[in-house]
Amino acid sequence: MDRTGQTFGGRYRLQRRLGQGGMAEVYAARDLRIDKAVAVKVMTSECAALPRVAQRFVQEARAASRIRHANVLDVTDFGVADDGVAFLVMELLRGEDLAATLEREGPLPWPRVGPIALQICAALAAAHRVGVIHRDIKPSNCFRLHAPGNPDFIKVVDFGIARVLGSDRGGAEATTAGTVLGTPEYMAPEVAAGDDAGPRSDLYSVGALIYKLLTGAAPFVGDSYQAILSKQIFEPPVPLRRRAPAREIPEAVDALVLRALAKDPAQRHADMAALAVAIADTLPERPDVALWIEPTNVEPTVSLVDAVAEPTREPVTRPLTQADPPRAGRTVPLATPLAPLDRPRRWPR
Repeated sequence: MDRTGQTFGGRYRLQRRLGQGGMAEVYAARDLRIDKAVAVKVMTSECAALPRVAQRFVQEARAASRIRHANVLDVTDFGVADDGVAFLVMELLRGEDLAATLEREGPLPWPRVGPIALQICAALAAAHRVGVIHRDIKPSNCFRLHAPGNPDFIKVVDFGIARVLGSDRGGAEATTAGTVLGTPEYMAPEVAAGDDAGPRSDLYSVGALIYKLLTGAAPFVGDSYQAILSKQIFEPPVPLRRRAPAREIPEAVDALVLRALAKDPAQRHADMAALAVAIADTLPERPDVALWIEPTNVEPTVSLVDAVAEPTREPVTRPLTQADPPRAGRTVPLATPLAPLDRPRRWPR
């Protein structure tokens, strides 16, 4: 159902549909109250009554509203329309995700990947500082914008399956034993094994993301969801320089990525700031990590957090079974991203 022309919350007029998925659609819209372009993510009518979809919208609003950082997509409002359909209001961005960049350009050189990775580390450091674990870092959830002076300005998006540490409000982290959320190619071994995600789980995902950007391949692939998870848990990754010898990946970069991909979380970098330092040390300009990682002293949007209504039931997640069909290179249904942005566009070089 195309909702173009409808007005949500008495102020957000939908102007153009940007994209759609199984659970939601994203529209370019106009905030009539302040005459500003925004993006509005709307549940589909078919999913409006499903508790797990309502839970994901609640969690995305709650998680994103805690974070204020230039490299994190800003969620500014949440509501429920008269017909019971929930919606999120976000800043409107134009660009493409890193998955589209990789598809068009192929593997990227380290001097370009390094600054991209620093921005992702900065975004996640800000999230971790307020107790939010993303749990689904991957190329399609890192959006690339063409900002003045920086054609690779990154926004981390889609906190729909984020874990909010210390939450007692029944968030999406309330999963049952034997269930997992996320994308298998970028999932930390402890999460693949059914344990709770922590900050170093996101760090592992960043390592897998860097691996993909540099080599063009994820560290582990397989013919089924479980096959990839099994490799995440038990198999060591192939060193980047061996996986893609023609890419001339620096030895120090190979080492820092393999450390981020350690099976034991305690063997990884201490936190996102430590990973950022390791990245900066390999770049010719040796950027000051404090400029990337230091948070802005802006309080979370408490009014938005408090306004989020709780769903009536706990979310439903898909348990791992031996009957899983092959899903090589795919995301589980609950983690399927819907980029709230235009794509793709070719930026001038």
